[in-house]
Amino acid sequence: MRHVSLVAVLGLLLVLLGCASDGGRDVANEPASEPNVEAAAVDEESMLEPKSDLPPVSLATTCQLLFGSDISDGPIADAVELMAELSEADFDHTVVSIKELDEVVDALTTAYQNANEGIAPYIAAVIDPLETMLELKRGGGTADLKMSNFKVSVTEIISQCEPYLY
Repeated sequence: MRHVSLVAVLGLLLVLLGCASDGGRDVANEPASEPNVEAAAVDEESMLEPKSDLPPVSLATTCQLLFGSDISDGPIADAVELMAELSEADFDHTVVSIKELDEVVDALTTAYQNANEGIAPYIAAVIDPLETMLELKRGGGTADLKMSNFKVSVTEIISQCEPYLY
């Protein structure tokens, strides 16, 4: 039953994000970009390079890294929570700290480094808007968040990991 409640909570947070209605979100209040019709596609240039000499791990191990031992406290739940906070604040990046973003990006990057090959592109797509927000907080300027990719990727990660969320 515990995994059902997490899926429901994460689903609710995704709905709160309102990601389906805008493919990209400009966090400097400039016009939003056109929606990305290939939402599940991950830009190859933004893919993280694996930093480990180990081969990819099983899907079960990848899911353990993404959802943790207490599945409501893993980096996927943290990423969704951060994006929900940003969405509720109309993407005012001051509502999240560099430390919060750094911790979530680091945890997701750790999971990505040896992730199962079938889920790795979705982890990269979750990391992308968080890294963009981190760069924005560190250096200012404007950024276009790929929110549709984020939503699709979190949904796919939940779908693939659901059998392991007991």
